[in-house]
Amino acid sequence: MVTRVLTEEQRERKLEQQREYQQRPEVKARNREYMREYSQRPGVKARKRERRQQPEVKARKREYMREYMREYMREYYQRPEVKARKREYNQRPEVKARALEYSRRPDVKERRHEPQREYSQRPEVKARARERRQQPEVKAQRHEYHQEYYQRPEVKERERVHGHEYHQRPDVKERERLKAQYRKYGITSAQHDAMLDDQGNGCAICGEIPGDDARRLGVDHNHATGTVRGLLCGNCNTMLGLAKDSPDILRKAIDYLGGSEQTTNA
Repeated sequence: MVTRVLTEEQRERKLEQQREYQQRPEVKARNREYMREYSQRPGVKARKRERRQQPEVKARKREYMREYMREYMREYYQRPEVKARKREYNQRPEVKARALEYSRRPDVKERRHEPQREYSQRPEVKARARERRQQPEVKAQRHEYHQEYYQRPEVKERERVHGHEYHQRPDVKERERLKAQYRKYGITSAQHDAMLDDQGNGCAICGEIPGDDARRLGVDHNHATGTVRGLLCGNCNTMLGLAKDSPDILRKAIDYLGGSEQTTNA
């Protein structure tokens, strides 16, 4: 038997003829009819079922369907009508309420915040964020948003309640009291701490050291000149105030107490 060897040009021409032949409507219809009849044969059905049960075929099918659905959904959610329906749906009060309730769950917060915390701590991310915040249009947007946000009734109420609770905390009250004294008497926190160290952390007169739950020492000053003299406990500060900061009255009180003791001993 003699085998005919085709040239490259003849092979291409033959393939083109076969492609043209397969595109004829009557050939397509005949092929579809044959494949429909072929796929209904019991042996073919059994082979197809058996093949679909093979693990590697199942895995390929799952991967194909996953990739296909991913591409399809990506294209689907980019459609304008789908975006419009999604925006309209998300504006419904019941949907907003469910989303807010879901976002406040501790496990959801932790799951969302952990990747964000890790990402936001990267040096390059911090640098980009700082650079972006300095842009004039970003500054204007942030300012406009904050003005609108803090005018919302629910935000105002939340801030009012939070502010009241915050300023009722003992540590905050004590910190605000000290800040007020620093402003009033013109001293800094470092100067206050230095005076406290010089006095051994106690009152400059009686030496009493306030406990953890007691009020801290107050700033004593000369009422005539405004000069800060030291840190006193509440009792000693009251004593000087009642004595009108007069050394003569205090000396008379000392003499009085000394004379009273001598009379008692006699």
